[in-house]
Amino acid sequence: MQWFYTADGKQTGPVEDDQFKALVSQGVIKPDTMVWNETMGDKWQAAGQVGGLFGAAPAVSASAAPAVVKG
Repeated sequence: MQWFYTADGKQTGPVEDDQFKALVSQGVIKPDTMVWNETMGDKWQAAGQVGGLFGAAPAVSASAAPAVVKG
């Protein structure tokens, strides 16, 4: 799938899925960046509203947290 996004107020793209996801992970595309692909009709969306692009940070359970040792 090909994606388009806005950068410096201009439409950029198309970029393929892999490149698009790399741009997300590199912070080039942020949650407030407007993005579009052909499955979205004529409606651009903020990248943070597109499912699967920005996941919530995994929760750390109390048992997984490191113990604090005072010496």
